[in-house]
Amino acid sequence: VYTLSNDQLNYQFLLEGFQPAGKDTTQSEQPAGKAWKISLGRIEFNNIRLQYDDQNSGMYAALVLKNLSWRFKETDVASGSYDFNDLRIAGLNGFYTQQYRKKDTFEKAVDTRSSNPLSLMIKGKLIQLDDICFAYRDEGSGIHTGWLLKQGRIELLNANVGANKYLSGNIKLQSPKGYLIRRKGLDTLNGINEETQPLEVNLQSI
Repeated sequence: VYTLSNDQLNYQFLLEGFQPAGKDTTQSEQPAGKAWKISLGRIEFNNIRLQYDDQNSGMYAALVLKNLSWRFKETDVASGSYDFNDLRIAGLNGFYTQQYRKKDTFEKAVDTRSSNPLSLMIKGKLIQLDDICFAYRDEGSGIHTGWLLKQGRIELLNANVGANKYLSGNIKLQSPKGYLIRRKGLDTLNGINEETQPLEVNLQSI
């Protein structure tokens, strides 16, 4: 998957193929239906390879995944609430690279710093990680980091992503290895939006 120079995806022809040939300007006499309600029971992936290349934004990521199994308890996609029993990830290798792209004058005038408007609530009884290797590099912030984990276990997770609040009962890590490098970033837009909530992390044991 990658983005073309005209901001269209390389599979744009598939999206356009399912669109009607012409625009229907007539008003439908049928009453508007209710919003979709999506419920998830279990998601499972095996032997997945993903690659995303967005040259316009400078983002490049790749992922190889042996197995992912996710059993949900309750889901509400509209409100961004996900309550699950267990999430198991095994054999994950990947990286995320963000090249620096200089913002133009208009983008600088309109402050694009995020204020965390995302409404996402995640509750889970167990997250099990086995054989994880992942690297991250961002030229704008100057952060380079990578981690290798033989086995990890997170119990009783409660995360409010929009409010930057994270709570966990117990975290167990076996043979973790990693590095964290901070160099001078290329992005000169410093500071944090005043509306951004401060990060709050509460752990019972680790």
